[in-house]
Amino acid sequence: MEYLHQNDIVHRDLKTDNVLVVSNNPFDPVTAKVTDFGTSRSFIESSQKLGIQHIGTPVYMAPEMTLQKDEVNEQMTLKSDVYSFAICMLEVWISKDPYDSIKFPDGESILKFVGAGKRLEIPNGCLFSEAIERCWQQDPRDRPSFQEVAIMLSKVYKGYTDGEANTCIDTLCVNENSKRKSYVPMETLSVEDKKEGTQELNQGETQQENKSLSSEGESE
Repeated sequence: MEYLHQNDIVHRDLKTDNVLVVSNNPFDPVTAKVTDFGTSRSFIESSQKLGIQHIGTPVYMAPEMTLQKDEVNEQMTLKSDVYSFAICMLEVWISKDPYDSIKFPDGESILKFVGAGKRLEIPNGCLFSEAIERCWQQDPRDRPSFQEVAIMLSKVYKGYTDGEANTCIDTLCVNENSKRKSYVPMETLSVEDKKEGTQELNQGETQQENKSLSSEGESE
């Protein structure tokens, strides 16, 4: 995203569904790539504004994108992507959809909530809390650039790994609220969860081996 903005490209639909991640196994680093540039536009912030046309996904839409067409100064900037990234960070941390479907049954309810300057609660202990709070500021001018966001997250990562160097072993687990696969620090798991995570990994490896053997048998 920093690279896109350096080249005056606003994504306009940044969300977790548009970020592809891959890792060879749970102990290797994860590579993430931003995708889906169908709504992206070239944009020079100092001399050009993009009109608001309710483009994007309501869950991730910045407050300035909720303005009605007849409102004055309707516009979006590169900082609209930064707001979207705040929601992505929160979603990654809680490992489930950020907006409760009962409290927010549709996109309009989310847009009204955000447009009124309200924000979701950030869980205690969230390592991204400062970055999230800065990125989802109501006024786009108060939000950091992606270069600043990268610096903030680098400091968080460095502080975490330096302090937990001996115990920061990631394992693959399932969040019961969302049924999504997610990485969590080993030390935060109970003994039972650690066993379950190890069993899942072993089962996955066994299934992969069986699949490979089956493929070899068919080819022969």
